[in-house]
Amino acid sequence: MASKHPLLAQLADISEPELILNFELAPIWYIVIAMLLIAIAALVYFVLKHRRFYAPVREALNTLENMPLDNFAPETINALLKQVLQHYQPNHPALSFNTPNWQLWLEKSYVLNNKSLNAAEVLPNLTHLLYQAEKETSQTSAFLNFAKSWLKHYKGRDSKEPSTKNTQASAIKNADLKTKKEQTHA
Repeated sequence: MASKHPLLAQLADISEPELILNFELAPIWYIVIAMLLIAIAALVYFVLKHRRFYAPVREALNTLENMPLDNFAPETINALLKQVLQHYQPNHPALSFNTPNWQLWLEKSYVLNNKSLNAAEVLPNLTHLLYQAEKETSQTSAFLNFAKSWLKHYKGRDSKEPSTKNTQASAIKNADLKTKKEQTHA
């Protein structure tokens, strides 16, 4: 008896191709992934650089937040402001200003960076505040609030600076006017 299906005997077993589990990306995708990794690395670098740049300001703000309002607070606040300025601009002429000129420079730099000076952020008379034996708590807290606000808006080297030539001359005039007013009121 002949087989019923002669062609069936001639067929070979069907072999399935090997299952490929490795998904191969096109070369352009490797370029895209590399660019994304570079962009993420650059972003991390610039964020860390920005944080390092403003670390002294953050440290000064933390110090001000934890500072008790005692008799030494105004001197400490003033020293912190000068240290921050000295860190970012070591040769700045405002570092050698006397107290009235320093106060005027602080006010002008604050107004230049903020466009306005709120009533809560008014800088008290530093000459009286720093050199009186008994410090007034209201003036000390006003100076503390001003210092916090000044530090929050201080931009380091990028900050707008008032011209020092006009600051010294006008500070001397303002100091003379203040002393004359105080003498007439006394």
